Amino acid sequence: MKEEQRLKTIRDILLTLAAVMGAGILLGYFYDCYYDLNDDVLMKDILSGTYTGAPSPMNIQMLYPAGLLISTAYKLMPSLPWYGIFLCACHFLCLFLIAKRVISFASGMVKKGMLLLLTIVLFGGLLLSELVFVQYTVTGALLTATGIFLFYTTDDRLEPGEFIRKNIISMCLVILAFYVRTEMMLLLSPLVAAAGISKWINGSKKMGSSPFHVQNLVKYLTTVIVVVIGMAVGLITNEVAYRSNDWKEFNEFFDYRTELYDFQVTPPEYDENAIFYNSIGLSEAEEYLLLNYNFALDEEIDAQVLSDIVDYNRVYLGKHYFRYNFYEGLQQYLYRVTHPADAPWIYLVWMLYALVFVTGVLQKKTGALWKLLLLGGMRSVSWMYLIMRGREVARVSVSLYIGEILILTAMLLVETYQFFEEYRQKALQLQERGEKRPPFIPQYRRYWPYTMALLLLALTAVPITRKVHEVEVAQEQRAAINREWNLLCGYFMKHPDNYYLLDVYSTVAYSEKMFENVDNSYRNYDICGGWAAGSPVYMEKLSKRGVGDIESDLMNMNNVYFVTRIDRDMDWFVAYYRSKGYDIRLDTQACFRIDGEIRFMIYRVRLYQALG
Repeated sequence: MKEEQRLKTIRDILLTLAAVMGAGILLGYFYDCYYDLNDDVLMKDILSGTYTGAPSPMNIQMLYPAGLLISTAYKLMPSLPWYGIFLCACHFLCLFLIAKRVISFASGMVKKGMLLLLTIVLFGGLLLSELVFVQYTVTGALLTATGIFLFYTTDDRLEPGEFIRKNIISMCLVILAFYVRTEMMLLLSPLVAAAGISKWINGSKKMGSSPFHVQNLVKYLTTVIVVVIGMAVGLITNEVAYRSNDWKEFNEFFDYRTELYDFQVTPPEYDENAIFYNSIGLSEAEEYLLLNYNFALDEEIDAQVLSDIVDYNRVYLGKHYFRYNFYEGLQQYLYRVTHPADAPWIYLVWMLYALVFVTGVLQKKTGALWKLLLLGGMRSVSWMYLIMRGREVARVSVSLYIGEILILTAMLLVETYQFFEEYRQKALQLQERGEKRPPFIPQYRRYWPYTMALLLLALTAVPITRKVHEVEVAQEQRAAINREWNLLCGYFMKHPDNYYLLDVYSTVAYSEKMFENVDNSYRNYDICGGWAAGSPVYMEKLSKRGVGDIESDLMNMNNVYFVTRIDRDMDWFVAYYRSKGYDIRLDTQACFRIDGEIRFMIYRVRLYQALG
C-alpha cells in the first residue's frame, strides 16, 4: 500500500512539474519579466553589489536572513540575476505546490489532467501581470497564501507527528514570506488565523474529539509555535544585523519617512504653515525638497525634522494614524465589495464564497457557513485596516485577494473531497456486505465539481483575455520608456570618473528587465532622495566617490553632476541654494538626446557668488 502511494506521489510530482515547467517556458517565450517598481530595482542593486560595489544583505526592505541568502548567492556567482531568480522561483514553486496538492484530490489521469490544466490557466491567467511585472510584496503574499493553502488541505486524520511533518513546507513558506515582506504577511494574518481556526475545529470534529484534546493541541498549536519561533528568529537576527548607531538612526528616519509619504501622503503646504516650518528651521525652498522627494540634498532634513512634521500633521492638521474614521472606512469597504472597482478579483471571491456554501448545502452540512462567516469577518479586518490607513495600492489589494482566493479554494477542495469520500466509504461498506450496487448519488451532486469548474472558467475567461492584452500593451510601453533610461545609464558608465545625482521624479517611470542584459557591476549614479537616502549603504556609495555633503560637493567637486529630465523645472534647485546663501549657476555639461530630441539635461553646479 505504501509503495503504491509512493508511486502515485511520484507520478503527481512529475505530472505537475512538467506542466509548471511548460507554463514557465511559455511565459518566458512570450514575455520579458520586469521588476515592477524601482523599489525592487534598488533592492536588487544593493543585494547584487551594483549599488556599493559589493553585495550587501542590508537591503532595508527585507529582513536580514532573506537579504543574506540572496547576497551570498551574488557573492558566489556575481554574474547571475539572483534576486530575479529568487522572486520568480518563489512564484513557480508556489504554483507547483498548489497544483500538486489540487490534483492529489483527484483519481485517474484524466481528472488529474483537467484539474491541473484548470489550476494553471486560472493561476497563470489571473496573475499574468504579477508574474510578468514582479513585485516582492506580491511574492510575500503568494508565499503566505500557499503556506496556508497547503496547511488547510492537509489530511486531518494524520497522527500529530506525521501532520507536523507534512506541514514543514507550509511553515517554511509562511516564515519566508515574513522575511521577504513582513508587513504584507502581517496584513494577511487575520485571514490566516481564520483558516487556521477553521482547520483546527473542523479537523477535531472529523477525529470525533474536542479541539482541546491533547492530540489536536499538539497538531495545530505546534504548527503555530514553530511559525512564531521562525518569525522571532528573523526579527532577532535583523535587530542584531542593524544594531549599529548609524542604522538605528536611519531606521528611525525611514519609519517617519514612510509615515509621511505612504500614509500622510504629503508634507503640509508651506504658505499655510510657514510659522510651523520656521519653528523647526525649514525654509520654503527646503520644504520643496520634501515635496519633490530630493531631500537627500539637505542633510539637515533628518529624523527629528520628519518626526516634527508627522506630529504636526496629526495634531494640527488632523492627519491621524488612520486617514479615515471607522464610518468613512466602512462606507468605502462596502462600496468595494459591491462594485466592480476591484474586478475581476471581487467577482471571483464572491463566486468562491457561493461555491463553498452550496457545496456544504449539497452535503446537508452547516459547517461551511460558520467558516465562511469567520473568513468574511477576518478579511473585513484586513481590508478595513488598509482602507482606514489609506493605502489601497494595487500590489497590496491584489495580495489580499490572492490570500483570500487560495483559502477559499482550499475550503472548496476539502468540502468537495469530503462528499466523495463519504460516497466511497458507503460503497466499501456495501461491498463488505456483499452488495454490488453502489450507493445512490443524485446526478446534480455527481457532476457538481464539473459545474464548478465551468463556472470558474466562464467567470474568468474575459478577464484573462483582457489581462493578456493589457500585459502586451504594458510590455511595449515599458520597452519604449526604458530605452531612454538604458541609453542614459550607458552614457553614465562611459564616464566612470564622474558621479551623477538624478532628480527623483525624473526616474520614477523606469524599471528594468530581470533577465536581459544583466550587469551587476558598480554604477556611478544615484537618485537624490528615495527610501534608501541617508542610509549607511547610501553614504557608502557616496563616499566611494569622495562625496560627503551633497549640497556642497555638487558645487565644489568638478566631477559631480546633477541630472534632470528636460521637462523638469530647475527653479526650485536654484532657490534652494539661494536659501542657503549661495548664488549658483547651472552650466550645461551635456544635453542628452534620444532620436534627435533632448530628453535629459546634465548640469555642473557652479558657485557664482556667496550671498550676505
